[in-house]
Amino acid sequence: MERGKFKRTPEMNRRMSVIMKNRVMSLEHKSKLKLFKKGESGFKGRKHSEKSKKLNSESNLGINNPFYGKQHTKEVKKIISEAQKRTEHKKGKDSPNWRENKKSKLKLQIRYSEKYKKWRLSIFKRDNFTCQICKKKRIPLNVDHLKPFAKIIKENNIDNLEKALNCEELWNTVNARTLCIDCHRKTENFGNSKLNR
Repeated sequence: MERGKFKRTPEMNRRMSVIMKNRVMSLEHKSKLKLFKKGESGFKGRKHSEKSKKLNSESNLGINNPFYGKQHTKEVKKIISEAQKRTEHKKGKDSPNWRENKKSKLKLQIRYSEKYKKWRLSIFKRDNFTCQICKKKRIPLNVDHLKPFAKIIKENNIDNLEKALNCEELWNTVNARTLCIDCHRKTENFGNSKLNR
């Protein structure tokens, strides 16, 4: 029988009801069930240990994975595809939050330019590949603009890549520092959310 196609008969429902009515549960078990019914689990607010994460991960690898060696049927793939199309989390132009933003395209052009890559590397070398706040090394690093990148673009009326490449303020190494990702996220101008609105 195909999974999900099984339906209980009225007789089976009656028997299950009798079994459940005669079942005795401890107070502790009842209180846990109440939490689950409210949408709260006994694990809420807690975190798995690294050992626990590793065991959970390994328990579903390869042949231990219940879906190992199996494939979805075409019907199931179609159902999954349609369900994903209906979800609210659409990307790009299909998203209800989509705004045509030419400035973001320009920022990407600048960030992928050779000049930007060289400038970024020069900041890392100057700071000895070390976060300037926590002093950590050998971790993923970002370049933090002391005066926000978006503000420089706005103040200098930069609307194309050529203007950006010729803007001295944009490539000033005094306006930048090396930060690790965690320290960068804690800065006031991270993401320039206020400036982009």
